[in-house]
Amino acid sequence: IATLREGAEINDWAHVVLNYPQHKVVLHCSMLVAGGVSRFTVHGDKGSVVKQRADQQESQLLAGVVPGSESWGEDDDSLVVFDANLRASEISAPRGDQRQYYIHVRDALTGKISNPVSPLEALAVMAVLEAAAQSAESGTTQTLALTADELAGLK
Repeated sequence: IATLREGAEINDWAHVVLNYPQHKVVLHCSMLVAGGVSRFTVHGDKGSVVKQRADQQESQLLAGVVPGSESWGEDDDSLVVFDANLRASEISAPRGDQRQYYIHVRDALTGKISNPVSPLEALAVMAVLEAAAQSAESGTTQTLALTADELAGLK
C-alpha cells in the first residue's frame, strides 16, 4: 500500500496478497492507471476478474447526471472473467448506486432490515486493512488480528 501521486494525501496504490490455507488471492489496484492495463484485477485459484475502469458514478455526477435517473449508475465497462482454462467471457458490470448502502443503513437503524454489513464482516474488513497497512510499513507478512471464533464465523 502506498501513496504514489504527487501531492496526494491518501493511499492510491495497493498490491495485497491474501494467504489462505489452500490458495492465495492477489489484489492489485491503482489510481494511476491511465490505460493499457486494468484499474482492478482480482486473481484466484479458479480464475481472474478484470475491470478496466473505475465505477462511473463520480464522472456521471460531474457530467450532470442526476442520481436516481434512468441512466444513473450505468457502466459500459464490462467485467472480463477468465476461467481456469484461460477462456475469457464478459459480464455486464452491475449498475452502481452508492446511495443504496446509506438507504440500507438508515433502514437498519430504524429496525426495518438487518444491518447491510454485519459487525463481524466489518471487523474482518478492518482486520484486513490494518494487516495490509502494517505489512506495507514493516515489509513483513501479517496475520489477521481475529480470534478463532471470529474466523469461524466468517465461513
